[in-house]
Amino acid sequence: MLHSGVEALSAMTRLVVALLIAAAELPTFESRHIERTIPGCGDVKEGCVHVELTYVELVSGPEDVREKVNAAIRDAIVSRPQDGLKLTPAEYADHFATDYQKGSLSKSVKVSRASPPAISLEYSESSYTGGAHGNFATVYLNFEAATGETLKLASIVKAGSTARLTAIAEAHFRKQRELAPDASLKAAGFWFPEGRFQLSPIFGLSEKELIFQYNLYDVAPYSMGPTTVTIPFSEIRGLLRPM
Repeated sequence: MLHSGVEALSAMTRLVVALLIAAAELPTFESRHIERTIPGCGDVKEGCVHVELTYVELVSGPEDVREKVNAAIRDAIVSRPQDGLKLTPAEYADHFATDYQKGSLSKSVKVSRASPPAISLEYSESSYTGGAHGNFATVYLNFEAATGETLKLASIVKAGSTARLTAIAEAHFRKQRELAPDASLKAAGFWFPEGRFQLSPIFGLSEKELIFQYNLYDVAPYSMGPTTVTIPFSEIRGLLRPM
């Protein structure tokens, strides 16, 4: 009986140690926040230039993984495709505040999933620099947790399962858009090639869902807005590699 008790205690100890190790291996992120307005605006945001950058940095794990993930985050936050400048987030905020007389820019990167084998970060941007309306979009930065390399959809979907995944995603898309299963996507105002539903190349992961994002102008005019399709892993577990 004593021997059984020792074995039970030993098994419990091993379980606790394993859980502590697993928790220690979870990626850790810290939040960063930068905000700028032009001098004289005070707390007023309307009619003034306002820049707000909220993002995360990976602060745990192997150095090479941290460098890859954080570089991708910085590239998303400070992108200036018009001149290709490489700036820090603070410098980027300063440049925007001085480049525009009026307008607003908000960028954020937040953790959508941080559980191996995948890291998924949600990047959102909204801006207004004049014109009829502002713009906003959401994309995802996906990484292999072990290496920091970009995670592609083909890496998580089992071979031969894309067609079935597409059909399930379409059912969710139609339900969200209140379209009958046999309703014409083209007649409803969507721009899918040849009127046939396609998976968005913009995908992300949460702890419990696979996400496909259709932003403004991706498959429909601005007036129809974006569409976010979320599919529970429990519904497609047989189509995905272990997550």
